Amino acid sequence: MATGTEKKVTIECPRCGGHGQREEWNPDRGICYRCRGHKTVTIRVEAYKRVLRMLRHRWVEASRRLKTMEPDDPDRNYVETVLRFTEADGRRVREVLESVGEAV
Repeated sequence: MATGTEKKVTIECPRCGGHGQREEWNPDRGICYRCRGHKTVTIRVEAYKRVLRMLRHRWVEASRRLKTMEPDDPDRNYVETVLRFTEADGRRVREVLESVGEAV
C-alpha cells in the first residue's frame, strides 16, 4: 500500500535500457510497454524492497526444496527454473535499488 510519504525516484527504464523502444520489438513500432517511450520510469522504493524480500524468500524455499529432491524427480526441472528466474529477477531489483542509493 502506497503512502503519501513513500520515497519515489525516477530511473532509466530497466526494460528498454532508457531508449524508449527497441527495433526487435515489432508491436507498436517497438515502443517500450514499461516506459511508453518516455525512457524513464518512476518507482516506489519501498515496493521494490518488498519485492526483493519476496524474491529472497522464494529463492530460499526453492533452494531448500531442490536439496531434498531426488535427481529423477519430475519436478526438479521446474524448481531449477524457478531458482534461475528468481535469482535473475532479484539481481535486477537489487541493482535498481543500489542505483538509487538504497541499502539492500
